[in-house]
Amino acid sequence: MTTTDIQNISNDYEKLMDHQFNLLQDMINLSDYVIYQEYQDLQLLKTGRKLLNKMIEINKLNIELIDNFPEEEEVKFIIKQYQNYQLDPIYKIEEEIKNLEVILEDIEEVSENYNNVDEDFLIDTMDTIVMIATYNLRDYENTLKDTFGIM
Repeated sequence: MTTTDIQNISNDYEKLMDHQFNLLQDMINLSDYVIYQEYQDLQLLKTGRKLLNKMIEINKLNIELIDNFPEEEEVKFIIKQYQNYQLDPIYKIEEEIKNLEVILEDIEEVSENYNNVDEDFLIDTMDTIVMIATYNLRDYENTLKDTFGIM
């Protein structure tokens, strides 16, 4: 679902929450794949790109939810996740999106120049993907449990 699609259903809370649920499940599955599967370097980079794109999409969806449904219990939970920061939740989410986009650019650069890329940069990029996947499994499984009462 594109940003435009999300904006088109922004007045339909249930559809947005269903979409968020599906994105979170996809993200967990991709994170699980990164950590537990045997892979080649290029496969890890490809999966890492998919993972970061999902994370960016989730963050954009969270902004849409906060903008349109701030009083809903699940949205209050999203907002609460950002209250430890001294920033507006939407600003913090936008900052996360920018950081994810920078990492995504690194992954794309390594993927495109795989045979000529500095080995330390390749290893750092792959380690970053694994670190993000590990964090996701720990944090987002708890989010699903807390938000949707499952897992």
